[in-house]
This record gives sequence, structure tokens and C-alpha cells, in this order.
Amino acid sequence: MSLFGLSKSNRSLYRKFFEKTGIEITDEPISRLPPEIDDDMNDIYHDVFRKARKAIPRLEKYMERYPHIDTIKNYLYIAYTLAGKEAKADAMLDRMMEEHPDYIFGYTSKILKITDKEELEKYAPLLGNPRDVRSAWKEDGPIHISAFVSYQAAAAYYEANIGEWESAYERLDGLIELKVEKAKIDNVVEQLARVRSFEMAERMKNLTDRGIEVEAIPKITEERTEAPNFENDLVQLLYERDVNFSHRAGDKPLSEAEIGQFMELPRESFIRDLEKVLEDAIYRFNYFTNEAEEEEGYAPIHALFFLGTLKVEASLPKVIDLLRIGADFSEVWFGDMQSDFIFPTLYNLSENQLEVLKKYVLEEYNSPYDRMLASKVVMQVALHQPERRKEALKWFEEVFSYLLETEKEGLIDSSFISFSVSYLTEMRATELWSLIEELYQKGWILNNIQGNLEKIEEQINRPQHPYYIEPLPENIYEYYSWEYLERADKTSPFAEEAQKEMDEILNPTSKGRQRVEQYAMRSMISAMSGGAIPIIPESETADDGYHDYEELAYTPRTTGTVVRSEPKVGRNDPCPCGSGKKYKKCCLRK
Repeated sequence: MSLFGLSKSNRSLYRKFFEKTGIEITDEPISRLPPEIDDDMNDIYHDVFRKARKAIPRLEKYMERYPHIDTIKNYLYIAYTLAGKEAKADAMLDRMMEEHPDYIFGYTSKILKITDKEELEKYAPLLGNPRDVRSAWKEDGPIHISAFVSYQAAAAYYEANIGEWESAYERLDGLIELKVEKAKIDNVVEQLARVRSFEMAERMKNLTDRGIEVEAIPKITEERTEAPNFENDLVQLLYERDVNFSHRAGDKPLSEAEIGQFMELPRESFIRDLEKVLEDAIYRFNYFTNEAEEEEGYAPIHALFFLGTLKVEASLPKVIDLLRIGADFSEVWFGDMQSDFIFPTLYNLSENQLEVLKKYVLEEYNSPYDRMLASKVVMQVALHQPERRKEALKWFEEVFSYLLETEKEGLIDSSFISFSVSYLTEMRATELWSLIEELYQKGWILNNIQGNLEKIEEQINRPQHPYYIEPLPENIYEYYSWEYLERADKTSPFAEEAQKEMDEILNPTSKGRQRVEQYAMRSMISAMSGGAIPIIPESETADDGYHDYEELAYTPRTTGTVVRSEPKVGRNDPCPCGSGKKYKKCCLRK
């Protein structure tokens, strides 16, 4: 079969792949649409990913006129999903499965939504026996690359779920070899890492002592329906721009010029507007969870960045209010990146108000993970400003002494105490050793986080190392670029040991396995330490946007991060329960 028409680089790649596997790939456009709507559908497809709601009415009309065309249904399924219309998306996917049972983008999308292994087995026959894309491709000629990617992603996901990891990694390696766009490689890596993380979590359950847990109770329950009125019209732009931490196609981050415009606003009125943005995140929580466009969900993060840069200490109560609403609130707004988004600002606003932080952590029924941020600030004050070490030690001593004296329900949480003790070990706070022993004897320190008492003693007596000093942004541009993180000291023996241990479990012969294992493990470690979701290592794939629009399938984006024994996903990611709904509209609300 001819490969005529391919770019020279792709032609060579696909020929080599054919010689190796016998699978012939093409990226030439394969349009099965009527000529009179072909061009318009191309435009609609791109609208689906930019403004899904705008594309839906046009797609619905086309589906009425051409009910036999599976591609239109696929686009509509994608649009419904991205617009948050889960019920319609589910119905459309079911219709595709019923009316076009052999449509490769239909059943692969279905398989990738399923998390229950028994249900997954019901759809396994659709992948063929043996599982080979050539049996699934119903067109004449070479297999279109988009269909190949979708099939391999679904087959690898199924194989990972049934424990056939070598086959799953081999499929991922094939996609890497074909230089599929990085975004699609990352997506498959994340899907497999999610399964891998579940496996890790299951093993950890047998080792995990959950200890005493505090269930956070929201301290602010007022609801509002109207958006705030801002003194500076420019502030509305914060609801229209992303925070470009993911570097995904379609991100619309603030430009440097726009950031500069904000910094030129009148200071006092700008601060008042920023505080309104934080309040809005609390009072219109239901709106942002259920109705808002995704871009609107970054407004409070922008506000935190600017308040942190301006070092508005008077705004500290507004920031702490964000930590008094409960775990669901923090998960929806900040997800796994809570520490990255909040910590620098919390440090800048509270470094001279440690008593305010102490009052917060000793307030009953606050989220233990939010309280950890306060402890982290105090620890970092001691490391950044060694002359204040005694002040920081006194803070921890008073907090822990109060917990031991009162044993108040709603305050004693094993995770908060364990991680706070870990901060003491990073400070090498041997002065508080007797207090740590007392906490351990109470059973409040989790062995799976800190190890036993002997391990804690060994850690706290190690030489001090700058590895634990967390760098802070020096200006507003560093908040957005995250370049300040590069100033972290990476020479610690601990870091070297951790990397060595990680390298030992990775198979260097499989790039796919390496990325999945690395992503899953770093997610686990990062989540357990209160850090951010890790960035997937840069692949050698090209993100050249070559795919013909015709048969690109939507693959839900997930993360592989696990907190305790359950995966953490972003609020706009598909729910890991397999419902097909966005996480914020499904299990996050339960």
C-alpha cells in the first residue's frame, strides 16, 4: 500500500514501523464526511476544543441531517464532555456504541472511561482476539495514526488493569517510537499511571496506619449568586486567563504585558479587588463548581500571586479563610498543586504574623492538609531566617503542648501531627525531642509517614542541609514562570538516594515503563509530602499538530496522583469512578 503524500520524516518513521510490526500507518486526511460539510466540520472540530458549548448547536443540527455518520456523534460526544454535559455525553457514547459498534473511537472512549475490572472485561472483546489494531480498523488502506493512537491507548489501559503490564508498556513504547505528539503520549502515560497508582495504593493499605482523622467542617457557609463589582475593570481579566502550569494546547495565560498592567493599578483599590476575588471563590463556590467556564477557576490563584507579590500582610485573614472552608474547597480550587499555589503567598503574608497561623492550626475541624501549610511556613521561616529559629521552635512547642494538654476532638489529626513532626526533623529540632517522644507514645505519629521513633531520631540528628530550604518567588513574573523553583538546592544526599532507589525500579529499556513508573511514584511521594503534582518528564516526541481533524478521539485527561490510598484528580478532570462526569460534579461533591 502506498505511503505517498506523507511528510518525509513521518514517511520514514512509518516505513520503519511497518517493517518492524507489519502495521501500516498513515497521517493523510481520511474524511468520511459529505463534501458539502467537510470544510465546516473542520472548523467545528477546532471549536469543540476551544469553546465546546459554541460547537454543540451546530453539531446537533448536522447530526439530525446525517444521523448515520459516526464522526459527527464522536465530535458531539467530545463537545458534551468538555462542556460538562455529562448525561448527554454518556447518552451520545451509548448511542455510538449501539449504532456503530465497530466504530473504533466509540468503543475506545468507552473502555477508557471504565474503572471497574469486571465491567472492563465485558468490553474487552471489542479490542479483538488477539488484541491487534489491524482487526479493529475497518477501512481499506493504512491505519490512520489517530485511530492507532486511540486503539493502543485503550488496549494498553485494559492490559494494565488486568496486570499485563509488559504488553501495555510495549504499546506505549510504540507510540513514543512513532513520535506521537507529546500531549497524547502524556495522556496515555497518565492513564497507565492512574492504574499503577491504584496498585501502589492497594499495597500501601496493608502498611498504612490511618491514625486519628479530622473531617473538616466549613467555617463559612454564606452563598452568593452575583459576581462582585470591581473598582478596576482590568481585574475581570483574571476570570478569563489560565495559570499556565500545564503547558497544554489551548491554555490562555496572562501575558507579561498584562501582568505589568495589573502591577500598575492603584495599589489600594487593586488590593481591595483582589480580596473580592478571594471572597468570590468562597461565596460563589457552587457556581464555580457547576457552571463556570474552566478559565474562571483560576481567578483566586491569580489573586494569590498578586497579593503575595505585593506582600499585603493585612490580607492574611482573607487567605486563611480559603483554608477554613474544608478539603473539598481546597481540592476543587487547587487540587494537587495547593502547596505551589498557596504556600509562597502564605509565607509572604504571615512570616511576621506567626501567631495568626497558630490560632488557625488550633481552630477545631480545619482540614489537616491545609493546617500543614501553616506548619510548613513556620519551618521555612526558621530555615530562611536562622535568627528566628527559637521563635519557630517556640511556635511548634506551644502548638504540640496544647494538643497534648487538651486532646481536643477536631484538633488531633495524625496526618497533621506527623507531617509537622517531619518539618521538625528538617529543621533538625533536637531541642523538641522530648515533645516528639510524647507525641509518638500517644500514637499520633504515623509510622508510614515518619517511620518509627528510632528512624525519626536518626533523621533529626542528621547534619543540616540547604536542600530543605524552599525557594520563594522574588517578583510577580516568577510566580507565573515558576523559575524560582530552579533555585532549590538539589545536592542533598537524600535526593541522590531517592533518585537511586527510583532508578533501581525502572526498566531503562522501556521508555514507556520508565515514564509511567516515574510519574506514578513521584505522584505518590509528592502527594504524601504535600507537594505539587509532578511534571511528566519531557519526551522525545514532537508536538507538531500533524493529526488530521477527521478522526481525532477525545481521551479524558487524568492524573495519577494518590493521597493516602485514593487518587487525586483535578476538578475538571474525568472522575476516576468511571461515571464520565467531571470530578467536580461527581465524587468530589459526595
